[in-house]
Amino acid sequence: MPDILLKTETGKQKEYYGIETITVQRVGGGTAAYSFGYPAPTEHWEQMTEFLEKNTYTKYTADVQFGKLVSSDIIDFGLWYLSNYDAIKLLEKTSWSNFQPVSGGALLSNNYSSNEGLYLFDSKEMTARQVYPYGYSWSVFQKIDGGYLVSGAGMGLLFYDENAKMAVQIYSKGTYWSRFIEVTGGYLVSSSNSSSYGILFVDTQKHTAVQIYTQGYNWNCSIKMDGGLLLSSNSSSYGIVLYDEKTHTAEQKYTAGYQWQYSCDVEGGTLISSYRSGTGLLFFDNESKTITQVSNLSYRWQYFCKTDGGAVCSSSVSGTGIMYFDSTTKTAQRVYTTGYGFSYLTAVKGGCLCSSSQSSYGLVYVDDSGTAKALVTTGYWSMMKRVGDNCLVSGTSSDCGLRLFDSESKTLTSLYGSYYWNCFQEVEGGCLIGSSNSSTQGLLFYESTSRSVALLLNGTYWQHFKPTAKGCLVAADSSTNLGIHYFKNSSNELVKLMDTGYCWYSWVDTDGGVLISSASSYYGIYWFDEAAETVTQKYNGGYNWRNVHEVDGGLLIYSNSTSTGIVYWNEGAKTISCLYNFGCSYSIIHKVRDGYLLAANSSSYPGIVYVEPSTESGKKVWTTSYNWSDFEDTDSGCRIYQKYTRFVKSLFWSDEDKEITQD
Repeated sequence: MPDILLKTETGKQKEYYGIETITVQRVGGGTAAYSFGYPAPTEHWEQMTEFLEKNTYTKYTADVQFGKLVSSDIIDFGLWYLSNYDAIKLLEKTSWSNFQPVSGGALLSNNYSSNEGLYLFDSKEMTARQVYPYGYSWSVFQKIDGGYLVSGAGMGLLFYDENAKMAVQIYSKGTYWSRFIEVTGGYLVSSSNSSSYGILFVDTQKHTAVQIYTQGYNWNCSIKMDGGLLLSSNSSSYGIVLYDEKTHTAEQKYTAGYQWQYSCDVEGGTLISSYRSGTGLLFFDNESKTITQVSNLSYRWQYFCKTDGGAVCSSSVSGTGIMYFDSTTKTAQRVYTTGYGFSYLTAVKGGCLCSSSQSSYGLVYVDDSGTAKALVTTGYWSMMKRVGDNCLVSGTSSDCGLRLFDSESKTLTSLYGSYYWNCFQEVEGGCLIGSSNSSTQGLLFYESTSRSVALLLNGTYWQHFKPTAKGCLVAADSSTNLGIHYFKNSSNELVKLMDTGYCWYSWVDTDGGVLISSASSYYGIYWFDEAAETVTQKYNGGYNWRNVHEVDGGLLIYSNSTSTGIVYWNEGAKTISCLYNFGCSYSIIHKVRDGYLLAANSSSYPGIVYVEPSTESGKKVWTTSYNWSDFEDTDSGCRIYQKYTRFVKSLFWSDEDKEITQD
């Protein structure tokens, strides 16, 4: 594999390494390919390949450009570079086990203190050299602008500069700086080492590190608040520290506890709770920047619901009941003593409805004065939908049915049937209601003014809704209830648009209507015309057409679940044409001169597809690898790279030839 010089499309010479094949234009049209080929495998290559295939020894490997780095715990094994035909020893000693691919090669280090330094494998020179002389087991790498932060058993924190190909120490104390929290302008960094090293602020533009707090480690629990973060350790009781994002400073605001990881924004501040026992419930005041304990009861207050006057809080710890925080007085009180784990919380006018996910504790209403009332004392009432000031409620047991909570009378009344109703879609004047339960029959309409329910349709599994400008499309999740229905807001009536197919819930919005396809069967694509209130078939292949890219003149549509290719919706003509009929998951798109390049994020559909909506055509222009997601435009096309692996390979798309070649 020779290293060669070629001219780019701008006429500048560029170095290319490890080239296998060159393809050039023929006079008169066409191309010619010249292959250099590989030399015969060497004895070292055969021995190393056999070594890697065996499970006898511990091996450390890293993929790099055109090859692989290999090391082992075997004494004097060293570090080797394995190419397509040879194996070359780069370094002596043993246990080169920490690797990080970087632009132009890979960083590596040894696990033994006697083998100090951070090294770089340079893929251009095919050599390994030391880029920092001290420390060992450099095993923590964090990508930032211009390079990497590096830490490990070696003292301090390093910055590896990808342009200079050298590493410098930017902080001299501590080891294993491995906890990173991204903030404006940089990272907050703390150590996983139990020695108390505090918190650093790393400026990712200046590549500098400053210690902003001197105590603690594992500061990786963070809560966002106005102007910064509330930080706590994940490992030991160092309290809570406030990080100010404007001044890049940190100050302790609470001295006890750790793993403060649950929070709820309320008027004037934030409620905070810990995973650890005996910590209670805290309140951070946005104005005074202080923290006070508003309750010393229990811990893990992790379920919150904001109300007009405060917040309802529930813990996952047995026997804790329900807590209410009053935003005016900034106090908390236990308002309900039975049960725990009230994770189903819905705000209603004047308070909150609460039901537990842990046991059959019924349905509780807590008002804004802090008074709790059990509306039902048993059952799991997990299905709630607020409609206006009131709330539709259902549960999982057979005797629940559909009920209505009236916010004025604070009472619960039965509306319809039995079993549970868990599919709600609010529409003009009320709410459509269905269920995913096989025993729950019907599609219902709740009318808000009269607070009554009407049965629109028999059958089960009416659970898919798509609101439109004048109504709502409805479909079942069952092959026994076929077709698509349409609820009209103007008359509160349900009309059947078509009587074939099921699972019609892959929706794509268009100008003047909705494209509809089945999520499970090959019924093609239909279009609902909002003005005419009709559906017509626009394409007769595939299913689950729900993923779109907006392009000039319309939409490119593809499926994530079936190999049916890419179709184009022409917004003006209201037609669909197939541009490419294979593959799926085409989530990556890039506009080029006359069309679009698309790639999948799945290894099942490698390569790159080019489509041209104006000519209703498409073709595969590259056949290998996937996640081709990074593009750089040039005057005559664009360069293409795989995500995170620019150092491995680049491709070039030519606008003129409408082809891709390896760059």
